[in-house]
Amino acid sequence: MKCQMNVLLVAVVIYTAVLVVHGAPSELVITPTGGLVAFLHEEATSLCRPEGSPLPTNLEWWSVIPNERIPENITLRVYAAFQQQNLQLYFKDVWSSDEGTYICKGRASDTPIDNTQSVSIYQDITIVDAPTVQNPVIDTDALIKCKVTGNPKPLIEWQRGASTVLEAGGRYIFEEDGLRILDIQEIDNDVYTCRATVHETGRAKSVVIYVEVSIPPEITDPPDNVQGVEAFEAQFHCLAVGKPTPDYSWYKGNQPLTDPGKYPQSGNYLTVTKIDNFTDESLYRCRAQNSAGEEYAEAFLDVIIPPKVQDIRNKTDVKEQKDVWMNCTISGEPIPTVVWWKNGRTQPFVEGVQPDDSRITIFKEGGPIYNNVKSSILRMQIRNARSGDRGFYRCEGKNEANDLLNEQQLQQIWPPYRRDAELLVSFKPLVSFEYPGDYYSWLDNTVNLTCFAEGWPTPDITWWLNGAPVIIDNIYYRKFGLDPLSFLQVKTASPAFFGVYQCLAKKQ
Repeated sequence: MKCQMNVLLVAVVIYTAVLVVHGAPSELVITPTGGLVAFLHEEATSLCRPEGSPLPTNLEWWSVIPNERIPENITLRVYAAFQQQNLQLYFKDVWSSDEGTYICKGRASDTPIDNTQSVSIYQDITIVDAPTVQNPVIDTDALIKCKVTGNPKPLIEWQRGASTVLEAGGRYIFEEDGLRILDIQEIDNDVYTCRATVHETGRAKSVVIYVEVSIPPEITDPPDNVQGVEAFEAQFHCLAVGKPTPDYSWYKGNQPLTDPGKYPQSGNYLTVTKIDNFTDESLYRCRAQNSAGEEYAEAFLDVIIPPKVQDIRNKTDVKEQKDVWMNCTISGEPIPTVVWWKNGRTQPFVEGVQPDDSRITIFKEGGPIYNNVKSSILRMQIRNARSGDRGFYRCEGKNEANDLLNEQQLQQIWPPYRRDAELLVSFKPLVSFEYPGDYYSWLDNTVNLTCFAEGWPTPDITWWLNGAPVIIDNIYYRKFGLDPLSFLQVKTASPAFFGVYQCLAKKQ
């Protein structure tokens, strides 16, 4: 009997071991099943749940590429976290680089166990770069921009106008960033539709693009070289064609002109005001610019310094039969032509001996420098001066400024471009015998006597009767007129007022 009981105990032990072997197998269940579809820049999660017996433990999430463990650190963008015995894989902000395969690993007793989860990123169709108005440059291989992103990758189609579907080939090349049109011309101006579709999701999106070919500026009327007079203003003009209509800007040399007071600009016109000889004589450039390009044209401002009388004597005195010199110094750039005129002459004096009066000779020579500007001196010599030489002489300079300025502007030049000088010739008084003669009268009558006397300085005229001076300003004698013309009014009240009257001219 004792031996039989031992056998029964062994049988019980064997039966218990068989029950353990036939329990549910250990496994790691991952949800969502069939893969995780995550949306770009949104949150996403996948759960790894242990099941079976023995229940898997030591759970970990790993990425395949790169092969690294997902940390259990909730401060990270991608992390792992336990929810009781389950391990969650969490994405705070899904990136496109998160796409791939992830493995949940654990151990069932001493046996490794794992399961995989595929993560695919879904991005809706996004039109990244497709301006609705585009102006490609003529004669170029132009790209009509339409950059589209999405996952799954969208299919791009192009349509021109209302119904023409474009096919790749010829002048049309379909590129990642848009439609390339080879050697684009104005005939390509039209409305284009860029359409993106994703057949897997049924999503579609399109954008309408207005294409108008732009044409770089072409300067058809470049600025001309200009002569401007110092202290006045000069103007440049420039005209260009292009599409869109070009804008204009102006430069002095390579420097943009930014002073609107000194260099006012009005569209395609530039004015240089208050011209300065030292700073404004330069090369000026017109720049025509639009979205398609730019073009330059240049012209030179030549500054003319007007004639300026720098030195002249206002009044010159000389005695009759003496020689006299009259000098005039005039500056300017270019060096002015200088002439002498005499009041009453229709032509200026010529250089050298005068054909109509050999007593007068004109000499020309170089003069001093005035503010870095050259001058010339015109000397006039009159030999054996006589009374007929007396009068006003004008020294006048002329260069290009005289043609560029009107008379009113010429009058504004300082020092002036012309000045008068007076020549005074002293000579003995000479009484004219035209007027004196015999006069007839009777008692209690009034007679007017006339006397004209030349001379310089103007002579003083007195009247005499029978060798005695006439007392003026009484009831019998009155004197009228201004020297050198004198009138004596005589009232013949008695025979004493008759006789020989004498007109006497004397230097003052």
